[in-house]
Formats: sequence, C-alpha cells, structure tokens
Amino acid sequence: MLRPQQFYRFFRRAAQLLRLSFVLVFDRTHAGPIRLRLFFEHLGGAFLKLGQILSLRLDLLPAAYASELLNLLSRVPARPFEELRLVFRQAVGADPETVFKHFDPEPVASASLAQVYRAQLLSGEMVAVKIKRPGTDSLFETDLFLAQGLAFILGWFSFFRDFKIREVVRDFVVWTRQELDFALEARQAEKFKQFLIACPQNVVPKVYLSWCTREVMVSEFLENIFSIDEVIRQLDRDPNYREVLRTREELDLEEISYRFVVDLMRQYLIDGFFHADPHPANVFLLSHNRLGYFDFGLMGEAGEERLPLLNIIYGIANEDLTFSSRHFLSFTKSAFRAEAELFKDREPETYNRYGKIMEKIEEIIVDNLRLDLEQVLASWYNANLEGSSSSSSSSVFSQVARRAGNSVMLPRAAAAFFRTIAIVDMVALRLNPRFVMLKAFRRFFEEYPIYRAEELIKNSLLVLPPDPAIDPLSHLSFEQFLELKERESERLLVAKERLADLVMNYAEKYEEIRKLLR
Repeated sequence: MLRPQQFYRFFRRAAQLLRLSFVLVFDRTHAGPIRLRLFFEHLGGAFLKLGQILSLRLDLLPAAYASELLNLLSRVPARPFEELRLVFRQAVGADPETVFKHFDPEPVASASLAQVYRAQLLSGEMVAVKIKRPGTDSLFETDLFLAQGLAFILGWFSFFRDFKIREVVRDFVVWTRQELDFALEARQAEKFKQFLIACPQNVVPKVYLSWCTREVMVSEFLENIFSIDEVIRQLDRDPNYREVLRTREELDLEEISYRFVVDLMRQYLIDGFFHADPHPANVFLLSHNRLGYFDFGLMGEAGEERLPLLNIIYGIANEDLTFSSRHFLSFTKSAFRAEAELFKDREPETYNRYGKIMEKIEEIIVDNLRLDLEQVLASWYNANLEGSSSSSSSSVFSQVARRAGNSVMLPRAAAAFFRTIAIVDMVALRLNPRFVMLKAFRRFFEEYPIYRAEELIKNSLLVLPPDPAIDPLSHLSFEQFLELKERESERLLVAKERLADLVMNYAEKYEEIRKLLR
C-alpha cells in the first residue's frame, strides 16, 4: 500500500511519463529511434536503466532502435558534486576531502545509478569512488512500481504478450533492486574475483570492503583501460582504430570477441556465478588481450541446471538437436523428480502402469522440440558456416528459449543464460563484424571438453550424502510426524493429478497414447 508521499510521487511521475509520451508521439523533427532514446533519456531514473537494457535486446527491438538506445550508456548528465558530497557524508560520516588524501570532484563516469570519482587513499593507492545519486532509491522504487503497473496493462495486448513484457519487467525490477545496494555489489565483486584465480588474463578491480556502504563503493582505479563502449564508438568514427589497438596495445579485437563469449560461458556453465549485465560499459580491455569487468550489482547464480544446459549447448554446437532436446526435457523431469519418487514409493503399481505411457510422451516431446529447434536454427547454421556473413544471434536464442519454454519447464537461470548469450553476441559483433557464435561454442568445448566440463560441474555441486546411521525422522514429535505424512499425501495427490492431466492432454492429440491407454 502506498503512503501519501509515495502516492504523490507515483502520480507526479506517471503524469511526467504521459506528458513526455504525448510530446514525442507527435514530434516530427526526430526519427522514431531517436524519439525512443529521448523518452528514456528525459525520464531518467529506472526508465533510463530500462532503456539501457533494451538497447541489447535485439530480440525485442529492431536493430535501428537498439543501436540508438546504446547512446544511453554514455549520455547520462552528471549531477553537481555538492549533491553527491552530501550522500557520501551521510553514508560514511565525513566529507570525501577528509577521508582521502586527494579527491577529484570532477566525475570520471556518470551512470543512471551513480557517479564515479578518482581519489587517493591515505595509504597512497589510487581508487575509484562510486557514489549513488541523491534520491535514487525513492525515484527508482516509484519507477519500478510504475513499470510493473504498465507491464500489467500492456500484458493484456497480444503484441506485448508475445514479447513476454511482464516477464521482462519482473526480471528488471528484481535486478534493479539488487543494483541499488553497493555493499552487496562489493561482496559480489570479491566473490567473482575468487573465480578468476584460474584466469590470470581476466581483471577485476580490487574492492576496499571497509569503505563500502549501500550508497558508496570504493575500488581500485585502473589506468590505461579501454571500455568496450568507448572502443565501439571509436571504431564507428575511425575504422583504422582496430589496427591502432593491435599494433600499439597488442589488442586483437577478433580474438577478444571470442574470448569474451567463451569467458561468459565459462562463468555460467563451469563456475555457476556469472556477470548478468555484461553490456559494453561494464566490460573493458587492457593491453595484451586482457579482459576486465566492472559493475557487479547484477550477478547470476546457476546450480544443477548447468549440467543439462551444458549438454544442450554441446548438442547445438555439434548440430545434434535430438541430443539437445533430450536435455531440455531433463529440466522438466528434474522439477518433478521429488513428486515422481514419492509416487513410485507410495503407489508403485500405478506408477509402473503409466511407465510406458510416460516414455512415449517423452519421445513425443523430444521429437516435437527437435523439429521446433531445427526450424529456428536452420538458417542460423547456414549463416554461421565458415565464409558466410554473420548476423546477430539474439533473436535466434530468444526463440530457442521461447520454443523450449513452451514444451518443457525452463528454469529462470537457464533463460538468463540465453539472454546473456544474446547480449554478449551483440557486443562481440560490434567488436568483430565477422564474429560467428557457432565458432565460439565450439571453441568453448575445445577449451573445456564435455567430459571435463561435466566433471568440473559435478565436483562444484558435490554434497556429502546423508549419514545412513542417522534417522531423519527421529527428531520429530508424533504430531510433527503426522503433519509430515499429511503433506506427503497432499504432494502425492498433486503428482497424480498432474500426471493424469498430462496423459489426457497428449491422449487427445496422439493416437499412440490412446492405444496405450486401452
């Protein structure tokens, strides 16, 4: 329930959004892509962040619109330093000039959430001081509430329903709230850095945790770095810049484009802890083909779903879509594993009676999904042949996730992987117009052969088995034991109802299922 002050902020913000929408709809001095960029730019707040996210969603927007929205990554006007000084003082308890040996009031970067300043610790280290913009929390909360309301309304229209607008906004809300806490970001940066011990070519700035709060984050200031968004803009102005980087900095953008994608796959599939917002302003390059990351407010975690996903990508890389489809199906089987085991234990005869029917249904699901994937990926395979001109894979992998989600239960973390791949594909293509995603997949499996990758994932998921000498029910009272059995009975009933619904659904469509039921 909104309090009166929040209620006022909400309607004032909604009025601003409607007024700006009306002005830009009837603006004939700018093209459509520019008007969309101006919409997000003038609204600011969380809507600016949403525009930045949409700039990388070629599956949702035409290329001209997405390209124009990329300008939002570098078009955030700086706020006066005195406003940021007050935020720092309230967070740390002192002015930056007294905390640091030297503090430069001119920001080196300005983003939708914060501004970054250069400073020197009393101990001599040069640091980057990230300070949240004043009023950001209240503004973003208002915007997120408004965005959810708009998504709910737009979700009733088939055009937006096809793009899963509610799902996009829901993820945006969850992630943005995480990004508002710089202390959480600092901890995630340190955790991410631990995974990079085995990857010395990758760089993450050191974080000074003792100076980090919800509003302030202090990290190592890195010299002579090349932000990817700056590299892309420079390439647009001067195509020869590619050769300048190669000769002067020993930076091969073609090599970097593949290393970037393979590294994101490693983060997700092998480590299970990945950068979920690898847009061009959050990734940087250093001489000698080194790759680095900024901004760890948006990190993703993946668990046991990594194993089937590894095999799905392996099947796609080797053009074996039956193999991929079987592992897509394993997501659904994993989701119902506990209920299936309960069903098998409590009613083995009924479970076995349906066994052959379920095997046939699984065959049908795999065959249908394979046909769907072949339809989606056929042209993609052709475009990825050596010597062919490459195009973005964003829309392709969005379709893969959508088709699979219609057939099986696709975990959110798996959907996040395909979304991340879509982002890094677009970035890789801007660095290297000849980039081929299929080649990147195959390069990943050259570095991490399937048997080795499976071993690494299983070891990271390894959990000690329960001690057989310990009865897990021994600590329960009689009342708790009865409650547990009642819950098991309810789960069994749900499992039987789901099974019956599934069988009847397929029996209506397929004669072979009806035959088995007779």
